Amino acid sequence: MKSASVRELKNHASELLRQAATEDVIITSRGKPVACLVGLQPGDVSVKERVRRREHASDLYKREVFRLLAGIWRLKPEKGKKWISQEYHDAVLYGGPAE
Repeated sequence: MKSASVRELKNHASELLRQAATEDVIITSRGKPVACLVGLQPGDVSVKERVRRREHASDLYKREVFRLLAGIWRLKPEKGKKWISQEYHDAVLYGGPAE
């Protein structure tokens, strides 16, 4: 059984993965074991065929997506400053219109 530090794993990951195909590799951190790379044999894993998702081309689906996006857009804060008239600015700061 091989042992490797976390630094070795980071620097030589592909080499350690190739070794894990034939023997277990213990990963250590500061001298203490923290993980183990275990190789897999071809019969250990079976891959399932991907399930096809439904088509998203329907008009109803598109309308719902656009409705949701419009709602999110309304919640988005506006960026930048809003320019106000000098009269409103003076009224806010000094309590009266500009003279």
